[in-house]
Amino acid sequence: MITIDEFIRQSGSSISAGEATGRSRRAEAAIAREAYWLLLKIRYGLGPRRIGRIAGRSKETVYSGLRTAQNLLDTAHPLISPYRPLLESVEKAETPSPSPESPKPPMSPAAPITF
Repeated sequence: MITIDEFIRQSGSSISAGEATGRSRRAEAAIAREAYWLLLKIRYGLGPRRIGRIAGRSKETVYSGLRTAQNLLDTAHPLISPYRPLLESVEKAETPSPSPESPKPPMSPAAPITF
């Protein structure tokens, strides 16, 4: 799994890993942190609880950060531009090719409850 240090280094951002993992509310640090969380979600399929455990944050904080990062990515905001190539390359690699849905087996009726 990629670490936040590697993620920031690969992005070429001027933010230090310590600042990104800390409690800074400075926009550049918060976006670096949230973009990393989005990468963990996209590339590794981690959920907010797991990301929160890794990052030392609550799942609610992670939910909020994921929404923010995705919104910034969708609107091409300049603050997320250092991380855009890393995130988009993962999204393209992870996009499954369309395939016909396999038929689902019929549900069997539940067994009667006996006492």
